[in-house]
Amino acid sequence: MHRYHAVTAICAVRAETPPAWLYAIPGTRAVLGTDGEDNPVALVCKTAQDYDTMDSGKTIPENSCEGRTEGTIIVIDSIVPEGATCDQARALLGIHAADGSWKGYAGSGAVYPLIPTGTLLTLKRFDTMHATIANDRSVNQYGGTDVGNSATVKFISFKPSSFGRDLLVTVESGPHAGLRGWTFLAQTLVAGKDAYRIFCPVSKH
Repeated sequence: MHRYHAVTAICAVRAETPPAWLYAIPGTRAVLGTDGEDNPVALVCKTAQDYDTMDSGKTIPENSCEGRTEGTIIVIDSIVPEGATCDQARALLGIHAADGSWKGYAGSGAVYPLIPTGTLLTLKRFDTMHATIANDRSVNQYGGTDVGNSATVKFISFKPSSFGRDLLVTVESGPHAGLRGWTFLAQTLVAGKDAYRIFCPVSKH
């Protein structure tokens, strides 16, 4: 479970199908997230068996699993079990750090897509919560500039945050065009799919 609790929704514009970078295709670069705890890390284990054993609450050998820093660029190697969908709670991804410093297995829910810079998104009001942009990352989901029911925005960068805003964008259309600031990754969509999680199987793409 992700700890993010913002309620602003974002979806990609002019996208008929989800982009390839949203899927766990071996060789795809992605971003390491967290396991939903307050600490900005995700547990990565040396083997899939070690992860399953740890996840079941059983004792594992010392140093079998380590907390790796949220925001680390990674490369996806495999899906375990093969053919599993990332909607399944126990689906794992074989991954390695892009710099080659470590490799292992993590829960699919702890891996975020690496959104390309310049991707156009639509920032939308969601239920009773407003779509907002703020200069200060610490401003909660109720603060900032209300951009209305929807506004096209351009993705600039993602910066992990325990509780604050983590998605830097610029507004591309409407009365707030040119506004630059922070919103939340957690409630983002790309062509109808969450943009804060990786999807599989890859056979559709």
